[in-house]
Amino acid sequence: MLAIEALGEIKDPRAVEPLIAFLKVANEIIPVKNALVMIGEPSVEPLIATLENEDNKVAGFSVQALGEIRDTRAVEPLIKVLLDEKFYYRHWAAIALGEINDPRAIEPLIASMKGDNRAIQEEAKNALVKIGFSSVDPLIVALSHKDPGIRRWAVVTLGEIKDPRAVDPLIKVFQDEDYYVRWQVPSALAEIGDDRVVDPLISSLHDKWSGVRMEVADALGQIKDPRSVDPLISALQDEDPYVRKQVALALGDIRDNKAVEPLITALNDEELEVRFAAAKALGNFKDSRAVNTLILALQHEDLEIIAGAYSFYINRGEIGSEALLVDALTKYGTSQMAVDFLNCGNSLLSEAATDWAHSNGYSIFYASTMDGYRPVWGSNQ
Repeated sequence: MLAIEALGEIKDPRAVEPLIAFLKVANEIIPVKNALVMIGEPSVEPLIATLENEDNKVAGFSVQALGEIRDTRAVEPLIKVLLDEKFYYRHWAAIALGEINDPRAIEPLIASMKGDNRAIQEEAKNALVKIGFSSVDPLIVALSHKDPGIRRWAVVTLGEIKDPRAVDPLIKVFQDEDYYVRWQVPSALAEIGDDRVVDPLISSLHDKWSGVRMEVADALGQIKDPRSVDPLISALQDEDPYVRKQVALALGDIRDNKAVEPLITALNDEELEVRFAAAKALGNFKDSRAVNTLILALQHEDLEIIAGAYSFYINRGEIGSEALLVDALTKYGTSQMAVDFLNCGNSLLSEAATDWAHSNGYSIFYASTMDGYRPVWGSNQ
């Protein structure tokens, strides 16, 4: 193994053929692949030749190596691999093409999104995002492709590229006959974040499929445009409880005080998940009506509202509220609620979260992360 590493570090082209030969017989292929990558340009043609190897594993590692070397000579051979339905590691070819970042790969990457191979579709999307600007026009054309899978992934990819040229074409996709294609549009438009997206999103709060309406509400909550507040308040009456839930959360994200009274009314919704969402949303407001409603719920020991707005109560850090928060966790707890209890800085809630995790089959581990909002005990005092 040390000899293989040394050959890579020396970077002598004479080592390429022996390493390629060893690649075909070795049990530990990764060190061989890494050595070939370190040698670089002289490895390219020999690695391309191995793509015809009957052993998919060998060819797969060659694909990886070619992506890491990033030589444009590999583009056409990698495209051939990407489109070969018999090749098990096609998603590695998509990754490699993204690393090489050559526009010749755009159309083949879009074509590879057809079907139901999620790994290939995901990596093709990632590759197109890396290629970036040059991918936009072909992806806009793909929004009209006859295959709904390609249309769907084109929407997702354009959202991640975030090019404003895609806004108007994506808005037109709200008319697509396929629910699942339309379902991707709101988040894509929210990613781009152009002022033009707000009114079409508001109109799509009336889409015939509830899944689209949910995504629209979520997107409007991310954008936080004041124009969406009244339409979202009206959507609190949607026939689907999951839509009402997402609408309540969106109003909590926007934090326009006009939504306080409708959210207080939503605390009496017939569906528990909507009541939870309304309570959580109210916890985001500084308006006295919202604060007083939640304080009254604590005084009345209303565990539903306490469970929904637990972050609000943790942030206030009122002495004596821990017992009710623990009761709410016991009765209505979720894994996220337990994580927040565990990390909020209150020993009683942390202990309760540990007990809840053990009782519900969760393992606790600690990692250094930068993601997400964590309520901290007494942080708003």
